[in-house]
Amino acid sequence: NLAKKRYERYENLGFWVCEGHYHQNQQINKENIKYLNLASFAYERSFFVVEYQQEIKFREQKLRGQNV
Repeated sequence: NLAKKRYERYENLGFWVCEGHYHQNQQINKENIKYLNLASFAYERSFFVVEYQQEIKFREQKLRGQNV
C-alpha cells in the first residue's frame, strides 16, 4: 500500500514522520521510525491537536455540531 511505500523512504532516519496529503489514516510503528498518515479532515469531520511532552501525541477533535 501507499503508506508502506512512503514509510520505506524514511526507514533509517529514526524519527516521527507525519504526512497528511495521502489521507489514508494509517500508522506504522517500527523500531527505527514512527510513521503517521493522517485522514482527510473534511471527510472525517475532525482535526488533530498535536501535543509534545515527553512524546508526541495526536488528539482527534470532532467538529462542533457533528454527531459522528
